[in-house]
Amino acid sequence: MFSKRQLENMMHTFLSHRYSALFFIFFISSCRISGQGKLRNTDTAYVKQSTNSDSLMIRVFLKTAYMVHDPVSLLKPTKYYIDSMLFLVPNSLSKVTSFEKVQTIPGGGYPFVQGNITFLRDSVRIFLLYNDYDDKKIDTFVWSKDYVVKWQ
Repeated sequence: MFSKRQLENMMHTFLSHRYSALFFIFFISSCRISGQGKLRNTDTAYVKQSTNSDSLMIRVFLKTAYMVHDPVSLLKPTKYYIDSMLFLVPNSLSKVTSFEKVQTIPGGGYPFVQGNITFLRDSVRIFLLYNDYDDKKIDTFVWSKDYVVKWQ
């Protein structure tokens, strides 16, 4: 790529011109685009009984990159953060929970149109599809995957 000296020379050149600071920020942002959008789900789903015992809470985690349009993330040493999703499903480990009965906390977002959450022996399979109104298509929910269950 570029050596440290080359980057220093480019930065000095850019900063010596009128709108160079803005150009430099956009340049650095475009260099980081290649690392953006990479998502990696963890392999563990943390499951526990809700307080009223009529549903199960399933929490899963995702390692994701900062957004390109976030200029503060350019200054951060870490390029990723951990996000999570909490699913509420009826308290039944023996059957498949249809998408109509799955709730997410917080609610909102795109509605699920197909799929299910299935408990297997020591794992849970999340497979949900949602209606992406923006792109006008049915798409796989980013949290869809097989997870190892860890009871809490």
